[in-house]
Amino acid sequence: FNQAENADTDPNTLAPLLGFTPKPKADYTLVVVDTQAPGAGQSVTLVPTYENMAKLAKGEIKGVDPAQVDKVMTPEYSAKYEQHMTAFEKDGLDVRKRRDINDYADEKISSVEGKEQFKARATIHGEFGANQHFTGDGTTKNLLTDGGNRGAVETYTLDKNPKTLNDLENRGSAKRLSAKRL
Repeated sequence: FNQAENADTDPNTLAPLLGFTPKPKADYTLVVVDTQAPGAGQSVTLVPTYENMAKLAKGEIKGVDPAQVDKVMTPEYSAKYEQHMTAFEKDGLDVRKRRDINDYADEKISSVEGKEQFKARATIHGEFGANQHFTGDGTTKNLLTDGGNRGAVETYTLDKNPKTLNDLENRGSAKRLSAKRL
């Protein structure tokens, strides 16, 4: 939290620090959740390294080939994936839609192995948010133009029995903060 604190609640500063590009006219809300608070849910928290995210993907995503997961959760594949995602997003496709992932792979990638790798990596992205800026070392990629340093140290929490945000707020284990552009 203290690593992102200087960004205040400005999405134009906070989003790049956390490894994603904010949409210019979108409204954002910050949600702070105390995962250790009573009644917060049954969650598993980990540092999102390549190894930890690969293990999570193999255990939680049905239908993903574990061998492909091992091949795509690497720094080498991340460079390829970032290039693919530039084209994928330029085409207006959505990584949470299986059809978009399959269509892109079939139209833009010639090798069968390349298609399977892209599909596995895009599925991990869609399920767990390990996007094209995922560094694999437990820190976010700092997308601020003047920031050569890494972004914030990350944790990833998967809640096996998620509560609604309203329920978490009523229990005192979550708080919403309006994001305000500076």
